[in-house]
Amino acid sequence: MKYLSFAVAVVAAVVLATPATPVQAQRLTDEQVTQAIDDIKEYLFNAQDESGAWFGAYQNGPNDGQTHHRWGPTAMGALALIVSGESPQRPEIAKALELLAEVHIGGVYPLAMRAHLWSYLPDRFKPLLDRDGGTMLNSAYDGARFNYWVYGEDQFSETDTRIDNSTTQYGILALWQVAKRGGRIPAPFWEAAVTNFINMQKSDGGWAYSSAPNTTQSMTCAGLTVLYIAQQELFRDRETPNAQIQEAIQKGLDFLDRNWSVQEMETHGGGSYTYYGYERVALASGRRTFGGDDWFETIAHEIVSRNARYGDSIHLAAFDLMFLSRGRVPIWINKLEVPGATWNNRPNDIYFLNRYISNFIETEVNWQIVSVDSDPESWLSAPLLWLSTPDDVNFTDEQVANIKKYLDMGGTLMVNPENRSVRDRVIRLGQQMYPHLSFEDVPVDHPIAGLVVGDQRARRGPPIKVLSNGARDLIILPQDDWGMRFQADRNPDADRDEHWQYITNIYAVATDRGKLLPRLSSPLVARRSRGEAGTIKVVVPTLGDRPLPETDPYSAMGNILFNHTGYNLLVEQLPLTDIVSANPTLVHLMGVDAVELSIAERDAIEAYLATGGTVLVETIGGRGDFAAAVSRQLAGLVAGQDQLIKSTSTPIVTGRDLPDGAARNRRVIYRPLTIEFADPGTEMLLRGYRGDDRFPILISNEDLSLGMLGVRQYGINGYSAESAHKIMANILLEAEVAHPGSDAPTFQETQDALETDPSAPETVPADE
Repeated sequence: MKYLSFAVAVVAAVVLATPATPVQAQRLTDEQVTQAIDDIKEYLFNAQDESGAWFGAYQNGPNDGQTHHRWGPTAMGALALIVSGESPQRPEIAKALELLAEVHIGGVYPLAMRAHLWSYLPDRFKPLLDRDGGTMLNSAYDGARFNYWVYGEDQFSETDTRIDNSTTQYGILALWQVAKRGGRIPAPFWEAAVTNFINMQKSDGGWAYSSAPNTTQSMTCAGLTVLYIAQQELFRDRETPNAQIQEAIQKGLDFLDRNWSVQEMETHGGGSYTYYGYERVALASGRRTFGGDDWFETIAHEIVSRNARYGDSIHLAAFDLMFLSRGRVPIWINKLEVPGATWNNRPNDIYFLNRYISNFIETEVNWQIVSVDSDPESWLSAPLLWLSTPDDVNFTDEQVANIKKYLDMGGTLMVNPENRSVRDRVIRLGQQMYPHLSFEDVPVDHPIAGLVVGDQRARRGPPIKVLSNGARDLIILPQDDWGMRFQADRNPDADRDEHWQYITNIYAVATDRGKLLPRLSSPLVARRSRGEAGTIKVVVPTLGDRPLPETDPYSAMGNILFNHTGYNLLVEQLPLTDIVSANPTLVHLMGVDAVELSIAERDAIEAYLATGGTVLVETIGGRGDFAAAVSRQLAGLVAGQDQLIKSTSTPIVTGRDLPDGAARNRRVIYRPLTIEFADPGTEMLLRGYRGDDRFPILISNEDLSLGMLGVRQYGINGYSAESAHKIMANILLEAEVAHPGSDAPTFQETQDALETDPSAPETVPADE
């Protein structure tokens, strides 16, 4: 592998590997969200007037309704459809845009929505955005407050004293859209917005609709949104956040955590209005949960349950459609929260980075914050984990274990050192988790130098060190502070700044050029309730003192196999020389670089094969010589010659004569890298040495294990996750038919594990 290296060191040879913890069943699927989006869009198109307008609860006809709401439903209907992915060239939307470009709008709410609409459209609509932005800015009074009417209307007054946090947030949101498209909003406006909302914050941390004492979830979302916007606009060049704003934000977030209740969101503005408010706060802050609940899944469940029944409430349908469309976008990066440490010194670093990536790929992606103390399985929705801190963080053993578990399950950690001591601490952390590996300088031909932007032949870019296991990157460690560049949103152009070039490539590498799971999906599927068929025992052996490149390759496979077949997986790690006494159904040899088996190791394989067992030899990552070298050393242990397993009668290919749940593997899907360089077609490239009626020795020069894990990193030559799961299921089932083996943990292994880890589960020998 040209750009990766694999360092080996002496490690403990015996480890107990238990099956993955069952994942809790999700209450909602992405398929259900997709259907709800389609249903709401159908409702909106059906409700559209032939003029291109939408009329309903707030406007029954062209000249009906209150002035300050007129044309609001039309602006919201068109905006929601655009946000959901519909083309502005679609005739129904084009007609609405033509109408909205001409009509007079006199209210803050509909003008704000129309400004939002223009901001989502191509540059030819920008004059309309600037026009509405100018009107909105002139409509502010008391620095940055808004009433119902805009400048020029008879009801508008520059000396207005009315407090309305709802109209004010929408006026500010409109001007934020203008700013994001290059419009200049004076700093005193944002300063006044901060002053107004901090002064309006109640003692419980929430905000009310006006100066009245009754705080609500919806208005607290409004207050937080305004503070997040102003913080971005005013303080992006600061090394540390504004303390007053941060304190107000934290109090507001604490209020939402304490008062989180979907049932009580029907207060001011209605449930859908509040749903959209929560989403704005979550997308600005990176919050994954409120009150301990996943905000998107919980609220989306309420929207899905509505079944697109909106009557004449166009505005509710539009809010719900925008909520589902924006909230479901894939998450590509998590920001790591470390309680007690300075982990959010740059509160907007990942926000602006995410906005840049979304613009670069012309598809919206998202980010979120995860706590180092939370379950690392929940982090797997994103392939990249970001930590930025100036502190020499002293992680607890449990926190280190969480980070390592995330990495072992396929994730990648990127640490932004805000000073030199952090770099040193991260190197020590990497050595603590992987004592057999070492950080290396990124070579000029590494994909993060030029996978999608830049030139790999150019001069060396910003200094970066990488901890690799030989098949994939585990930790990426820049040697200088990139986070401040992202926080300041400075020169976000890969053609002008090599830091933006490299982070663009890091995104592409970590996601295999943008292959992300929907927000409600995870590589770790939920374990279903079904009858059990038995237990299949797999041994993943170590060779001599060489550590395994992947320590948890089956973490996702256990539930997948059980769901389809009813078989439990028991996965153990022990020396290759001990496999006969362990008596597994399958021995899975994995590595990256070529190795020489010892005589004792080769003899152990021969003795194990004599019992009827199956050996799978795999090159992890598919870009080394491990499988090829080991397979040559196994020649002669069975009678047959090395050959492709492509016969239509082979159970691993067809699934025939295997237990229920076997897959059909006549057509498989490969990773893009394999297709790009090898063009293998759709047949398996699995090889083997054939015995009397089967293949007791299987050889995969292409990766299976990282596919099983659902790793989305670029540079892997092998099978897609779906095909890896199906191929491995048939390999396990065929091995089980040939040699059921033991279904109990190896006793000595368990005892050794207990000596080093007292928390490991104790197992009683079968004969007791």
